[in-house]
Amino acid sequence: MSDLKVTQRKSLIGGNKAQRDSMRSLGLKRIGDSVVQPDRPEIRGMINAVAHLVEVDPAGAADQDQPTATATQPDNAEQETE
Repeated sequence: MSDLKVTQRKSLIGGNKAQRDSMRSLGLKRIGDSVVQPDRPEIRGMINAVAHLVEVDPAGAADQDQPTATATQPDNAEQETE
């Protein structure tokens, strides 16, 4: 089963109790908070209730976008000069 990365993008001010409860159950407390949740129907329902306040991405997407840096040495670096 895959995971979802949920990030709060907007404030809860003016939201109703169901929206506040859904955000708290997702683990989001303030703007900019991100959590990784399993992709389950219960989580999808909570996300749907606050879809206008959050941003949802697949959890592995952030890792795939970043290239991995590898340190390489030039081929002639190992040769000694006399």
